[in-house]
Amino acid sequence: MKSSRRIIVNTAAQYTRTVIGEKLIDWRQRIVLSALGENDFGTYSLVAGVVSMLSFLTNALMASTQRFVSYHQGKGNPKIVEHVFNNSLILHLFIGIFLVAVLEVIEPLLFNGFLNISQERIGAAKIVYQQVLFMLMFSLLAAPFKLYWYRMKISCIYPSLKFWMGY
Repeated sequence: MKSSRRIIVNTAAQYTRTVIGEKLIDWRQRIVLSALGENDFGTYSLVAGVVSMLSFLTNALMASTQRFVSYHQGKGNPKIVEHVFNNSLILHLFIGIFLVAVLEVIEPLLFNGFLNISQERIGAAKIVYQQVLFMLMFSLLAAPFKLYWYRMKISCIYPSLKFWMGY
């Protein structure tokens, strides 16, 4: 296939995927809104936004750790790689503790005036808030281990793909 034709086909596939994804999101939002109601849907949207923001932070920290680990692996220093991994784990732990502490301190401020949540749903919102904090701490601590999991997954898949493709 010529490269210009491949570009056109790939572009059309990407646009099709985007349109289908947006339609599915619209359909899902309508179902969630009708199931939760107006008040709970707002809480759901707020939690989803916070989780997205925190996953961005986790992925950024994981990418920076990956960069330093890969650099020292390329230089052939396994002791320094271990040192970088241990330091990144400690750094992720301290960042997690700091973020959870700050978010715990501002919890009364959020629920006693900043967020507009009905009084009968405050208890459920606080439970969800605590679960998000737990998830934040767990995902920050898991981030350094994810890069080794990805590397192991790729190192297992790539040789099998080479075998099945005949390379």
